[in-house]
Amino acid sequence: MIEGVTTILSAETQTVRMGEPINLTMTLKYDLEEEIPYDDQGIDVHDNYTVIDPDGNQAPFIGGIVSTASFGQPKIKPNTTITLFSGMDLTDLYLIDQAGKYTIAFRGYRGQLGRFGHYPPSSNKLIIDVAKGEISPEDKMVRQLLAICPESWCVAQSKQGARNMVSLNRQKASGIYASFQHKWGEHVGVYQIQKRIYSIENSGDNYKYLGQGQWGHVYIRWGYKTEEAWPTFMVDISDVLVRRKWAKLDLIQAFSVLFFQCMLLCCVFLRYRKAIANFFRRIIGRSILSADTAGMHQTDEAKQ
Repeated sequence: MIEGVTTILSAETQTVRMGEPINLTMTLKYDLEEEIPYDDQGIDVHDNYTVIDPDGNQAPFIGGIVSTASFGQPKIKPNTTITLFSGMDLTDLYLIDQAGKYTIAFRGYRGQLGRFGHYPPSSNKLIIDVAKGEISPEDKMVRQLLAICPESWCVAQSKQGARNMVSLNRQKASGIYASFQHKWGEHVGVYQIQKRIYSIENSGDNYKYLGQGQWGHVYIRWGYKTEEAWPTFMVDISDVLVRRKWAKLDLIQAFSVLFFQCMLLCCVFLRYRKAIANFFRRIIGRSILSADTAGMHQTDEAKQ
């Protein structure tokens, strides 16, 4: 801790529904008489927070690897409070996918002294109550990708798909996107789009179509050294995302549709049973009359 410097973390609201943003504000309170420099670069984009989920585990960081830079040496004046950021959505950085109470705090920086001045020290703890709700398809895909993420890699959520639009080889498509990132700089982009784009499959730009997924057609794009860092990445991603993973779900949905169709036919029959019965009586009556007429003609011909 830096004597006389306090980091205060606050939330726009402390009760949210799952899938809604958790907007945070951080202020720095300085109570000493001497002006000091400070460095706040990256505090709203890096993995700088303890986010403890209702089960007592650290929530997965999904903000990805981001480079930041600091220009100049901002200073904080004596006995003042400044805002370091406002409106940072915690769900852009961490996967919030459970209902219950989350405990959040800025963990500060080891040593507390940065290249350009004082880093903000660790903050107060903040309790956010997350009610039941629905997370986005993109967050659901991120959760699936986290299950296969190798060591030295991370899964990054992307706001590229926030408006349900992604870009593949400079082509816009409706869908969702996330990526794997490696400390060497390698990456694997993962797309699920509504309509298949055949032109990029033979473009030679390291795009590959894996098959039908839960939210669309699954494509991946990888770097030139990805196979060296993660030899089985294609198989691993395919195993967790393509349609066969959801075959059992599809079977349940098919039976559900069949069941409701049968129920609908029963309702129609009960509603119009008298009309249906009269219709079949007329059909059967005409068939009997036709048979009797044919029989009479055969008898007359025999007599002649």
